[in-house]
Amino acid sequence: MHIQATNVKIDDDMNVFLVVSFESTRGDRIDLQRAFRFDSDHECVGPVNLWHHRGAWPAPDCVEWGGQDALERVELQRRKVVLTLSDQIAPHPERVTVFEVEFDLPEAQFEPLRRAMSRCFREYDWYADHAAAVPSSDSVERPCQGTPMLADQGKCQAR
Repeated sequence: MHIQATNVKIDDDMNVFLVVSFESTRGDRIDLQRAFRFDSDHECVGPVNLWHHRGAWPAPDCVEWGGQDALERVELQRRKVVLTLSDQIAPHPERVTVFEVEFDLPEAQFEPLRRAMSRCFREYDWYADHAAAVPSSDSVERPCQGTPMLADQGKCQAR
């Protein structure tokens, strides 16, 4: 299922749960949730919960589905997250097997999302952070840093 998230929220108050939510204008919301350990490290512990919400009861298209062990794979990319569902729990009522959630976040908002996702999933071998290998436009190496290139030699001109 493709979801275009217009709102991405991170509830990371280190109190009880870390919750990452992706909301669409169509009414879908995906929540990823994990409990914190109550100590000075505030580590995430226990299983990850995934919830898919849409509408409100008794609307005919209302969906409230999810729970523990619902994920088989999570792939974070710079402009989307791909959530592959596990068959460990009851099937999604609409037979969804993958959520592809796209979003458009500036770098200043993407980095907290990336940190929260890493904090939630880093210990799982089924988590892949593909965004870690992609430099942002802010961090692309510029070899001459404002000095002109010598076109025929591919070197920076001395100042």
